[in-house]
Amino acid sequence: MKIAYVDIDCHHGDGVQWLFYNDPNVLTISYHQDGRYLFPGTGFINEIGEGEGKGYSINFPLVPETNNKTFIKLFRSTVPKILETYEPDILVTQLGVDTYFDDPLTQMGFSLSVYRDIAQTLKTCAREYCQNKWVAMGGGGYLMTVVPRAWSIFLAKMLEVELPNELPDSWIKEVKEQVPFEDTPYLLWDRGEKVEVQMLKNPEIAKKIIDYSNSLIKHSDEKYLPNLTKT
Repeated sequence: MKIAYVDIDCHHGDGVQWLFYNDPNVLTISYHQDGRYLFPGTGFINEIGEGEGKGYSINFPLVPETNNKTFIKLFRSTVPKILETYEPDILVTQLGVDTYFDDPLTQMGFSLSVYRDIAQTLKTCAREYCQNKWVAMGGGGYLMTVVPRAWSIFLAKMLEVELPNELPDSWIKEVKEQVPFEDTPYLLWDRGEKVEVQMLKNPEIAKKIIDYSNSLIKHSDEKYLPNLTKT
């Protein structure tokens, strides 16, 4: 059995990577904040596996403040091609949501709407390249108002349930009472306006992030894909 493990947690998926570092039957793919800026300090593009597993560890280290639009382009341009080439029997995902722009432990720039796009891409990939088998696990996320909304988005997509972009009044009331130190949400997903405004104010930084992300796409096409064996 061949397993593809896709990890979108903001922290590098080091444990699973090292456990299967020499195993070609488990392909690990991690999208995470660059290890130069966040624990555990690993997950660089030269970590590609060893022995029989060489080429079956894939890493996409992201620079801080990477936003929705930039990440979705990267994700859609890489993970489907990788999974199509590898042809796994099952897709396993680690769906950490600490890439949210306001997470207290990380420095990324995602809003909740990005998880809808990620979920759709994973759903399509599971159907087309992974025998329609998808096992999803939770992961990091350190805002109590964000984690349940994000995982609801993923679960709804897995179950093919359409959810309205609104929250129950009872849940909003509970949040105000139980989590008064966090901003109270009124929508299931937000669209990242705060992050987009910040990027508009810093066009040079935004360009560097876009250029770097494009370089990761190129690296995937030229280095990662040729290392995989389609059987």
